[in-house]
Amino acid sequence: MSEFSLKGADLSQETLTALCALRLSIVQLKPEIDIEQDFKKFCAFIRKSQYVNYAVEKGEIQAFFVTYYSQQCINRRKTIVVEPEFGFVRPAYRQNPFVKKAFAAVIRKIKLRYWYKPIFIVGSAYPHSFIAFMRQFAHNLWLLNSVDIAVFDKTILTDFLQRKTGKTAIDTGIVAVPTIHSEQNPEHLARLQKSPFYKTYLAENPNWQKGWTLAFIVRISWWALLKAIFKRKN
Repeated sequence: MSEFSLKGADLSQETLTALCALRLSIVQLKPEIDIEQDFKKFCAFIRKSQYVNYAVEKGEIQAFFVTYYSQQCINRRKTIVVEPEFGFVRPAYRQNPFVKKAFAAVIRKIKLRYWYKPIFIVGSAYPHSFIAFMRQFAHNLWLLNSVDIAVFDKTILTDFLQRKTGKTAIDTGIVAVPTIHSEQNPEHLARLQKSPFYKTYLAENPNWQKGWTLAFIVRISWWALLKAIFKRKN
C-alpha cells in the first residue's frame, strides 16, 4: 500500500469525500442525522487536524485515521491533549499494521516536539477501537470512573467530555455519537468477544450498538510509548 501523511488543511475535496465514504461503509448515520451537516462537521474536524494518515491500494483508500492535538492549560499546567478521531480500516486490511505503525509515529513526533510537557490521548470509541488502544496502552489507560485515575487525568477527561457533549455537569463517560457501527452481526460480535478487554468495555457501555461510545484517557510517557512500539514490532 502507498501511505500518506498530510495536514488536514492540505487535503483535496476529493480526498475528503473518499475518506467520508470509507467511514460510512463501516458506520451508518442515525436516521435523525442530516448527511450534509454531518459531512460539514467531518470536514471541519479534519481541516483543523495536524495529521491525516491514509493508505491507498487498488486505487482506493483502504484505511485512515485523523489526529488533532492542542496545548491546553489544565490546573495551571500547560498540557498537550491529543484527540485521535475517525479511524477506519476496510475489513480486508484489518491485519495490516498501517494504523498502529502510523499512529505510533504521530505520537512519537508530538512527544519529541513537546518532550518537556505532559501529553495525554483522549477519545471516545466503539469497542473495536477501544480494544486496539487497550492492547497498546492497557497500563496507562483509564476511564472516567476508574478507581485509580489520577485527579489531573480525570480533569482532562472531564474537560474533553464537556467539549464533546456540550454539557457542564459530567457524571458519565458514555458519549452519544451520530453513527451506529454496522459490524454487529454474530461473526463480528464473536471476534470482539475473544478479547478480554471487550468485557471491560461492555460493563461500562452495554448499549454501544445503539450509537454510544466510551470515553478514555491515556497518559503518554516515554516508557508507555516505547512499550507500544515494541508491541507493534512483535
